[in-house]
Amino acid sequence: MEEDLAKQWEGLSLTEKEKGVMILPPNSTAKARQHGKFCLLAMLIAERPVNQEAFKTTMSKVWRCESWFYFSEVGTNKYLIEFNQEKDLQHVMSGRPWSFDRWLLCLQVFEGNWSINEVLFNKEEFWVQAYNMPLASMTQEVGFQIGESLGRVITVQADERGIGWG
Repeated sequence: MEEDLAKQWEGLSLTEKEKGVMILPPNSTAKARQHGKFCLLAMLIAERPVNQEAFKTTMSKVWRCESWFYFSEVGTNKYLIEFNQEKDLQHVMSGRPWSFDRWLLCLQVFEGNWSINEVLFNKEEFWVQAYNMPLASMTQEVGFQIGESLGRVITVQADERGIGWG
């Protein structure tokens, strides 16, 4: 039985008509793009599939958004997260990095032109803190130097004088 099924599988192929390219009308994706304007793609970098109900429940409590948001599973440990309000999306993005069960949660802004398998989850923002530094080294300039030795720097916490004491 298995051998017959394997032979049938090997014999499957697309017809010339099925191999063709389909061109969608210009407005066919407009509705989905409108719904996607407050969406994030998320991937948990984990060695195993996580409990998705626990993930959704936990992140809902941690994020404390003002309005509703909805999770759609789009792959193993991958989610499309739709927010009702842009400020909730911005709140989640500005609070990075996020984790669940000690696994890193990578976030990407929704791009409707890509399939979920084309989205690269290969970088994420991190906070970096340096301890036991001399007070004279706690400046925005030194902060940038330390950060740039690790990667791209987004911001360094300092006052209007460029000093980061405290």
